[in-house]
Amino acid sequence: MGIPSSGRRWRGPYRYNEDGSITQIIIGNVQSIQLPGQGRVYSNVGRTVIQITFPDPESHPVFEVIRQSGQHSEISQEDVICDALAP
Repeated sequence: MGIPSSGRRWRGPYRYNEDGSITQIIIGNVQSIQLPGQGRVYSNVGRTVIQITFPDPESHPVFEVIRQSGQHSEISQEDVICDALAP
């Protein structure tokens, strides 16, 4: 996937940068877990901006969270689900 000829340009939630990196914006209610009697126990809602770079063509891309606004839980989603399902 190359950079559009006009350089830096938004295509949907992605911006293709001249240096070959990609900026992605995720907006909305991505994940929200609520439990009876506990209310919201996990949330990933709001806006997240991620920078994707490709330092080595032979390796995986690098994802870096640049900015977040909204409600984003510090605990992992897997821990929340495991606690909720534990007897």
